[in-house]
Amino acid sequence: MRCFQWKHFVPVSVAFKDLWYAVPDPTNPKETIDLFKGISGYALPGTITALMGSSGAGKTTLMDVIAGRKTGGKIQGQILLNGHPATDLAIRRSTGYCKQMESHSESSTIREALTFNQIIRGSSAELMKRLTIGMELAAQPSVIFLDEPTRGLDARSAKLIMDGVRKVADTGHTIICTIH
Repeated sequence: MRCFQWKHFVPVSVAFKDLWYAVPDPTNPKETIDLFKGISGYALPGTITALMGSSGAGKTTLMDVIAGRKTGGKIQGQILLNGHPATDLAIRRSTGYCKQMESHSESSTIREALTFNQIIRGSSAELMKRLTIGMELAAQPSVIFLDEPTRGLDARSAKLIMDGVRKVADTGHTIICTIH
């Protein structure tokens, strides 16, 4: 007997065309600072697409824009899901997002959060990453965004995590991640 089965989901491709993202200049609010300009790319079902670059290059910012997580600033360009313009609702329904830093469920009670924290305290970084990714996978999204899934892990643990991510992609899910 299997304890977990993927629900039927529609594989989703993600494309972004000529994306620009600008934020207000803190020294002159009438001006903006372009954080990136003219970025295009795509991610297909069954693949892992890595956004790579040095610290501060804008990998997480780009992924946040694609994932519909940026509420401030000005976004220009197109984000498409299966070739159709991505609405906020379509993004919420078809994607999952694992933050770089583990966090607790917003729907947990204080007691649940404290009990959970006590149980996992002292767990390995690898176990924490697995837990974070697993919690997001429980919602069975078609597209999964992972912000630096191997950060803070030794080589063996990083390989185990990415082997697991590969298995998820092999089921037809679209994986987009940031990697140093």
